[in-house]
Amino acid sequence: MSHNKAISQILSLDPVRTSLASEDPEVNAWNADVLDQVVQRAIRTFPKTPSKLDLQEYRSLSERANLLSKHFEERSPEYTRLAGHIAELRELIGPFEIERAEAAEDLFNHPLTQFIMEFDGTFDETMVPKLRLQLIQYMRKCLIPVILESDSKSDRKKLHALLMQLTYIGKAFDHFDLDGSFEDAFRDGLKQFLFKGVTSHHIYQNLLRFPKGFSEVASEKEKEKVARAIAAFVQYKLAPFLRDLDVQPSYEEIETITRNLRLFNHNLLKPSIQTLESFL
Repeated sequence: MSHNKAISQILSLDPVRTSLASEDPEVNAWNADVLDQVVQRAIRTFPKTPSKLDLQEYRSLSERANLLSKHFEERSPEYTRLAGHIAELRELIGPFEIERAEAAEDLFNHPLTQFIMEFDGTFDETMVPKLRLQLIQYMRKCLIPVILESDSKSDRKKLHALLMQLTYIGKAFDHFDLDGSFEDAFRDGLKQFLFKGVTSHHIYQNLLRFPKGFSEVASEKEKEKVARAIAAFVQYKLAPFLRDLDVQPSYEEIETITRNLRLFNHNLLKPSIQTLESFL
């Protein structure tokens, strides 16, 4: 969906600082109609099995459009059609949001989750071989899928606590883990959690929807400050994961970020662009 220029432009608008509503009724009607057409197009092109990036963009569009539409509603009640289409888009997204929420709820209510969170270092050694295998399956089939899909801060806080306790359990079970399977499963989960932290970072998210006019309106001092922050983020947070075969960076997202950095066109970002290009 990111190839749609109109959608990208709406996602780049800040609803707090930007109002599409106008004192001029004709301008008002025009802007509302344009926004409505974009939302309707999103409804028509909504895929049967949206990717994570698709869901993220559709969710952002519905939230951004909803906030922008309130500017029109404050001036006139005649823009209910726009509100109706935004509600329709949210209904399309809803089942996928519920599915993701249910997976997280199932994980946090899982009997092994309770065991992990209550583990105090005491255990029956005769039970460890079976428990170790159960925990490996738990990490691979329950924990990691939720890590990959989780966006909320509350869920990430719970996942962080789970991983901390699994570190504790891993140390306690270390001499039982002869083939290293427990450590491998835990390390995979930890890497996915850390990488998810990178892709949900505000710099990463801003780079996906970098405002195209920024370079023209920002001062040289401001552009340099932003470029330094981006360069540090790419070098120290993002780049290590691009070379890690255990995680799967989104080719589409890295391509979008690289393209946006080229548009920014700052000398400080040349090494970052080269790093990202080496992944593509």
